[in-house]
Amino acid sequence: MRRTVLSLALAASLAGACPTAAQSPDSFTADVLVRQEGLGQVRMSPDGRWIAVETQARYDSAQTYVFAQVTPALLSRVELYDTTRRTVRHVLQDADGDAGFVAGPFSPDGRRMVVYRLTPTDWTLGILSLETGTVEWSDITPEETQFGRTVRWLTETDLLVTAHAARGLPLLFRVGGFAQMRTRELWAATASGVRAGSTYIPSGALRDTRDQAPPLRLLRINVQTGVQTTLAHGALYDVIPSPDGRRLAVMEEREDLQPDPSVPIRVGDPMRRRALRMIDLEAGEVELDAGLDYGPYLMAWSPDSERLLAFARPPGAGDFEQSGAYVVIDRSGQVTQISRAAQPPAIARTLWGEPVALGGWSGASPVLRVRDDTGNLRWRSPDEGIDIEAQADDRLLMWGGRAALRRGDRLLSLALEEIGSGALVGRGDAGDAANRTPWSPDADAWWALRTGGCLTAQDSAQAHCFTAPRPGEQVVAATSDALVTREDGADGASRLNVRLAGAMETIATVNTDRAALRWGDLIEVPHEGPSGEPLKSWLLLPPGLPDGVRAPLVLEVYVGRTSSAPPALLGRGSTRLQNNPAVLAAGGYAVLMISLPNPPGARFTGEELAERLLAIVDRAAEGGRIDPARVALLGHSYGGYNVLSAAPHSPRFAAVIASNGAADLTTTLTLPAFYRTAPEEGVPVSTSIGWAETGQAAIGRFPADASNYVSLSPLYQVERLTTPALLIESDNDRPRYGALFGALYRLDREAAWLNYFGEGHTIVSPANVRDLHARILEWLGRYLGPPVGDAALPVGSPGLQNGGDKQGVGALSPQEP
Repeated sequence: MRRTVLSLALAASLAGACPTAAQSPDSFTADVLVRQEGLGQVRMSPDGRWIAVETQARYDSAQTYVFAQVTPALLSRVELYDTTRRTVRHVLQDADGDAGFVAGPFSPDGRRMVVYRLTPTDWTLGILSLETGTVEWSDITPEETQFGRTVRWLTETDLLVTAHAARGLPLLFRVGGFAQMRTRELWAATASGVRAGSTYIPSGALRDTRDQAPPLRLLRINVQTGVQTTLAHGALYDVIPSPDGRRLAVMEEREDLQPDPSVPIRVGDPMRRRALRMIDLEAGEVELDAGLDYGPYLMAWSPDSERLLAFARPPGAGDFEQSGAYVVIDRSGQVTQISRAAQPPAIARTLWGEPVALGGWSGASPVLRVRDDTGNLRWRSPDEGIDIEAQADDRLLMWGGRAALRRGDRLLSLALEEIGSGALVGRGDAGDAANRTPWSPDADAWWALRTGGCLTAQDSAQAHCFTAPRPGEQVVAATSDALVTREDGADGASRLNVRLAGAMETIATVNTDRAALRWGDLIEVPHEGPSGEPLKSWLLLPPGLPDGVRAPLVLEVYVGRTSSAPPALLGRGSTRLQNNPAVLAAGGYAVLMISLPNPPGARFTGEELAERLLAIVDRAAEGGRIDPARVALLGHSYGGYNVLSAAPHSPRFAAVIASNGAADLTTTLTLPAFYRTAPEEGVPVSTSIGWAETGQAAIGRFPADASNYVSLSPLYQVERLTTPALLIESDNDRPRYGALFGALYRLDREAAWLNYFGEGHTIVSPANVRDLHARILEWLGRYLGPPVGDAALPVGSPGLQNGGDKQGVGALSPQEP
């Protein structure tokens, strides 16, 4: 996949629960939240006739939530809109809701389309005939990955598919909720007394002795005859055909790599060596004369199909910046390195730290992004005499068969002559290559430039104009004579609009029930950032807040996030299932979404963060709509770490609610449950260790900087954590709060440890979503005070007000500023 209230009648199960205001039927409750519908991807056929639209049924109607964040695929159906007849011609759906359908790539002639069917046990590939609407289903389970392209058309009739050895589910669908299944199998093995219930994950010299997943197959399938040819086996994840269709460049993962102990690790550091393979479709695999470790995303064929440009380092070498070089591979398998001394590579890093070399071809000459003697970025193609200044956001692409530079909203030739200006628009299929697309798009991708309502396609010199998109409309796909936009309206509904020949038609609409919901005012709160820069945080008030009444306040914190415009999360279109602020506002609490970057080159201490947050609260309180004496902290993931770090440093925080954030930073060294039970899927330690060493936490290398892991962990500040703390975690995520809760319990503090089972980093099961928001509102009612409109005070447990080092309940002694 590319992708993808509350009734607090649980008081009987919550010891000492306090009364909470009843919410009206037109409130945005958790029940409304979990019945949300969705729009998936949109893609258009190369001939412009067909628009494939995915719509997703009510979220609470799925038959299982074991797929976690990709559950919408199980709720999806595909509609094929015929632009010539201006009607929906074909619909792929399961009347009983037992399967979901997802759109795949169109064939080059637009006559066929890959489609996928998802059931609780299978992910299978089919071929849809667009003329008849019939689907030929196979027993093939394609691989799904964010790192490359595993299904693509080679010709109008031949399809390339990276497939699993047997029918089933790819890793993307198993990683979310299948740890329980594996755990049950291991428990059963132990209970049998005849089978071992164990897993074995080695390190060091033994690391390659771990269990290995069955190799994938690269298949060539003739969709007319059904003949399948196996071209390769291995841990394959990306395939790119040469322009003439005679050869394939294939990327795969090989042996495990463990990080260099002396170098800080990044989230995106590879955990397995990447090998490149070249396959001649007539002669078979071409043996390369060098076994290298390849960087991600760069595989670019020369226009004449004779050579391939990539980026690699010797196995076991240091970072790609120090050891990597551009390489050219010819059709015989000879690998030629382009001198680092002559052309020093300028490596980019993705958000997660993956090393990306940018390059392509201008005719028969490679084009490279390098650094000159002064360290400045340059684009160079020595054979063609190209040596021009580069900018950090430049990207190479093919436009009308020639290399071009995308630079902001301009498209330039390699002579820096302007080809055109506007936003680049594709047919909606660019995401098939997932993370590779923003860095090294496929050479055969179709593009157009959009300015206002006018499109200029790469295969046409004449602009085609439509009615300009309205404010808030986002262009999601186009052909030369059609434009599809997504419109997320202020009424909470989302619509897909198509413009054809001067007319506009809405072809899909979801969440129409939200327009009637009561909603509070959304207020801009201007303030300064760490460097004095102007920022805006956003305050959502409870619906119908009476004049002169100050609402209790929840601070929704995630350091590093900034919003210059009103966040969708606070509007009627709000869809986030975890800790939804609009649900809390409907429950009677004002919610302030904080905009706050870290200081340049540094991180806030807990004390500094508390000071910053309270300064923003005081600024928001100037409007007279919130009570700055009743403030709670709420954070998820990194935000959970933020709020637990800040809470000990001010008595003004009446409650803290943290979900799935680090309390003990050493837990970032642990594997999540799925990989503990499925060692054949690899050992991705970098995803969490990199987060701590160089990512969001950026606290240094372990164990060299082990003292930071202690001094910056909320667990080791527990003596000062007197704020009543609700700690929320899930068993499919990494261990989070067990030790912190144990320490708080040992100190007789006001705290609760809320565990969800079968859930990952975010909550997905509707029953758990309802329970989560009920528990949060109960905690706020107890420690922050009653919501707006309810005069009842929280009911405390015995001795709550006089608990020694416990913080008093702010609602019992409200103070006006």
